[in-house]
Amino acid sequence: MEVRFLFTGKTKDPWVIEGVKHYQKRIKPYAVVSEEVIKEAQRLGPVAIKIDEAKRQLTAIKKSDFIILLDDKGKTQTSEGFAGLLLKWQEQGFRQFSFLIGGAYGVTEEVKNACNYSLSLSALTFPHQLVRLMLVEQTYRAFSILNNEKYHHP
Repeated sequence: MEVRFLFTGKTKDPWVIEGVKHYQKRIKPYAVVSEEVIKEAQRLGPVAIKIDEAKRQLTAIKKSDFIILLDDKGKTQTSEGFAGLLLKWQEQGFRQFSFLIGGAYGVTEEVKNACNYSLSLSALTFPHQLVRLMLVEQTYRAFSILNNEKYHHP
């Protein structure tokens, strides 16, 4: 299995970088993990930024992957529910998963339509940097649930 994290924009916060790397390392016994940072657009209006970033996001998406978009309007899941979805998608034959986090203004409809599933981590709004860390941690948690390990305490 392969898990790719597609993050729009760089982070300069050392604690985010460290936390993401920590959980990516913990995922490695279960899957091949990779990360791609998609260049964010700057000095444009919100609509133009989304359009500019969409070009690079669509290029980063592999057609063979099951693409999960992180979106505040996506479906919320419990940790167990999220783990169950990963298992279901694996059973359907998917072996490569890409998680896409858009830029500060979100993603275009074209990008949304290119994704297989839209996931919301919460009804609350979080900074994109924090969402990266939360996503990678929840992905690790899902693998620990699927493998009946002690990390997750229901």
